[in-house]
Amino acid sequence: MKKHYLIASITIATIGISSFGYLKSEECDETSFLKKIYSEWGARCEKCGDLSEKSYTIRYKNEGPHKLDVRVALQKSQNKGWQIYSFDGLSPKDSFQVCVCNGTSKVMKWAIKTGDQTCTLPTDQEILRMLKQ
Repeated sequence: MKKHYLIASITIATIGISSFGYLKSEECDETSFLKKIYSEWGARCEKCGDLSEKSYTIRYKNEGPHKLDVRVALQKSQNKGWQIYSFDGLSPKDSFQVCVCNGTSKVMKWAIKTGDQTCTLPTDQEILRMLKQ
């Protein structure tokens, strides 16, 4: 009888920890405040030079009530690699534009409140590791 109680306690504790971890990351996620203003193929991209007609450009705006730290990854078509951009302290109503030469139009983004000590953005290495899977 004691073994069943112990197993049930461990299972409940594990479920509780898993749920807390999920809720914490959900509480940290501020990407819903990043609104896409536009995306365009062939827009001028300073990184692309003569390849501008093959570039993919996207612009986002912070429509939230507080500053955000943001990471955006755009996929390249050549090797399916990713170009990563970072923006820290993006004020409400501010916008930013990112582009990639020979892009696929696949975009991943992450955002948290600036200065929130309980939440962290993934590093470039963590992003690349996640996106390779």
